[in-house]
Amino acid sequence: MRLSTLKLWSREIDHSDKHERGYKLSVFGYLPSVTLYAVEALEVQPPTGQEPIHWRLLRQPHCEARSH
Repeated sequence: MRLSTLKLWSREIDHSDKHERGYKLSVFGYLPSVTLYAVEALEVQPPTGQEPIHWRLLRQPHCEARSH
């Protein structure tokens, strides 16, 4: 078992500016807007000789489940 102290960051990322994204589909126009939430965790002082814990998670906002 390893106890550790982590620094955490979180941020909303919105890719709705079509000029900034630069992805244009020739027939359908620009790709739709995408909003993601990013969370990053980084271990402050890993044990000597060990790689620090470093996690990145990207997720979309809540969406309704669909039955098939």
